[in-house]
Amino acid sequence: MTSRQQIRSTVRALRQQLSPTIQQQAAVDLAARAAATPCFQNAQHIALYLTNDGELATDELIQWCWQQGKTVYLPVLHPFAAGYLLFQRYTPHTLMHANRFGILEPKWQCHEQISPFALDIIATPLVAFDDAG
Repeated sequence: MTSRQQIRSTVRALRQQLSPTIQQQAAVDLAARAAATPCFQNAQHIALYLTNDGELATDELIQWCWQQGKTVYLPVLHPFAAGYLLFQRYTPHTLMHANRFGILEPKWQCHEQISPFALDIIATPLVAFDDAG
């Protein structure tokens, strides 16, 4: 196992051990920090992700975006080109399904997609990062 794989494995295990209370507080803190950030305040089209495998929960941030009238998009595995992602609009009424990795994503609908170049912000989950990013 490489050093990078070891770090990812260790951090995932530590992340899984966080209590639900700590995870919820982190989600609330994320939404509060984003709400106080000019780039989020000024953005209209925001791509986020749904929490999977102990990742930082985005539920609070998604709710804040909707309350502010912002449009939220989620990544969707491209239905015809393996290895590519599309971004599709996400609302409280969006039909969802599990993709081939077991991650919930919007059921693919061409008319609900947006070009990545039209997104103001794209947030992605990370396992870990250091001071250099």
